[in-house]
Amino acid sequence: HDENHFTRKERIIELCEGIKARKILDVGCGDGFISEELVGKGDVYGVDISEKRLKVAREKGIKAIRADLETGIPFRASSFDLVIASEVLEHIFDTDFLIEEIRRVLKPNGYLILSVPNVCCFTSRANVLIGRLPCYIEYDTSEEVAGHIRGYNKSAILNQLRRHGFQIEDVRTNMLIIPVLRWKINWKFK
Repeated sequence: HDENHFTRKERIIELCEGIKARKILDVGCGDGFISEELVGKGDVYGVDISEKRLKVAREKGIKAIRADLETGIPFRASSFDLVIASEVLEHIFDTDFLIEEIRRVLKPNGYLILSVPNVCCFTSRANVLIGRLPCYIEYDTSEEVAGHIRGYNKSAILNQLRRHGFQIEDVRTNMLIIPVLRWKINWKFK
């Protein structure tokens, strides 16, 4: 992993330290690169499409299962105190569906830590100047990793999350956007 990945991992772990979470889900966990740091601080689950990467995650103590995020997250509603979705949304066709699935599996007042690449950052702009698409990777069938199919900037991701009822508590930017969100349920009594 390059320095940018370590910066993302360090930021996410730092944000997790302020959250009391007994049950944690890493959506798109891959090999457990981020969530391995949380093993022992709570029950850590992971979902990903790549069985090869999930095997590595399991060796790190993550309760990892194979799932296609385009069809849902295979857990009951209100199961997790904390969901991490790092560099996942840009790979998903129906991002509104996945955000709703994340909201569904979060407990009331649960937290979501989410990161997406910022297509408006300096590096992305520089890539455009030299003829490359910003923040996009090649499709790799051997690893079951799809390339980026959409781009985000700060306002796009924050607006989408607000539309789904998330309350933005913190936003960290550099080359990444990592909002910390709390899902609040408004109970209505008649």
